[in-house]
Amino acid sequence: MSRFFRGGSLAIFAVGFVLLFSIEAFSQEAAVRRSLVKNKEHIAYIDRANGKLTLVVEFINDFSDETKGRPPARDFVWIGLDINRNKTSDSGPDAIFSSDSATNTLCAQTLYGEQATSGCGAFVSTTTYEASFKATEAQSRPHPVFTFVFDEREIMPDGKGLNLIIRVHSADVGMVVNYPERAPGKGMYSFAKTINVKF
Repeated sequence: MSRFFRGGSLAIFAVGFVLLFSIEAFSQEAAVRRSLVKNKEHIAYIDRANGKLTLVVEFINDFSDETKGRPPARDFVWIGLDINRNKTSDSGPDAIFSSDSATNTLCAQTLYGEQATSGCGAFVSTTTYEASFKATEAQSRPHPVFTFVFDEREIMPDGKGLNLIIRVHSADVGMVVNYPERAPGKGMYSFAKTINVKF
């Protein structure tokens, strides 16, 4: 009887250990990456893990550090998010995330349609922003890298996907590029054409 009890205790311990390991494994959500842009000038991707969406834009063919200072003598990136995913620039739910030209810190803005935004500080966001000049897996030479970290509930309420636009400015060549290319006749903040991301 005591031998059975000892064997049962070992079995219970083993099952408990396996369950504990499984719970720990599932609590750390595996990161999922989605590629957004990939060409000879820029790469952009978004990682989803543990309730966060990390959007990275790299200027992989730009080797001058112009991540500080004021535009137009500064590289910058802004992200437009069609949060309700209806292909329309709605005042209220939709937003632009960029950097403040004076402080080079996060600038969260709501939209007033395709042509205008509220300006910085229209709403409080948990998003973080960093402009850095460093080497990465994509490019071994230091280059401008822009990182936005979003709380996914803030920008992806349905948990299924995103519609977004990316605008990049390279001070080195005075070039502005829109991803995707802006729809003809539409304003700067139009969501008529977007990058569609599904999770």
